Amino acid sequence: MSEHDHADHSLNPHARGHQEDRIDVGAIGVFAVGLVVSVTIVFLVVAFMMARFRDANRRKAEDRPPMMALEDPALFPGARLQESPGRDMRKMRQEIEARLGSYGWVDREAGIAHIPIDRAIALTAEQGLPTRPHAPEGSAE
Repeated sequence: MSEHDHADHSLNPHARGHQEDRIDVGAIGVFAVGLVVSVTIVFLVVAFMMARFRDANRRKAEDRPPMMALEDPALFPGARLQESPGRDMRKMRQEIEARLGSYGWVDREAGIAHIPIDRAIALTAEQGLPTRPHAPEGSAE
């Protein structure tokens, strides 16, 4: 049937022995050289394109009327973020604490006012919370 005798090979994967195949160093070398050449070509293409874009942008800027010229086209306006978030947070907390600890109008025309939180807690403890009336035992909801 076959020229090879398969009976000599052990099916045990933990059997001692060595790997018969060798690593092809030449193929790895060819791959490495190809990779370096490819990366170099891509780098050169991108550098060429960037130079072309830079020149085109410079020509556009020269063709623009002086009134439309930007001060410095290389500078992009910075993000409009909080300059000091910690200070802003402290200020906001102080405003909240001041409102929670003072009297004031919510809607003067409707006669709705806000009271300090400590006074609101004391009033709630004295008067209790509103409850729903209990349904008669025989009725189903």
